[in-house]
Amino acid sequence: MTKSKLDDRVKLIAKRAKEDGVIVYAIQFAENNSTQIALMKEIASGPGTPYYQYAPNADALKDAFVEIGNHLSKLRLSK
Repeated sequence: MTKSKLDDRVKLIAKRAKEDGVIVYAIQFAENNSTQIALMKEIASGPGTPYYQYAPNADALKDAFVEIGNHLSKLRLSK
């Protein structure tokens, strides 16, 4: 399967999940190119923090998971 077909499949799966009410978080780790950024932002539930995050290194990756955890905690408290 080509990269383009894989990307299309990921987009479709994410779209269906979001339509079913699933919150999708996407963390882009290390790889920083415009094609990958666009894909990750599209599959995430929103184009910015906390749904899409870029983590250029391990410390930023840990921070991204902490931020997502905090966001999930707030969501649970509000329900």
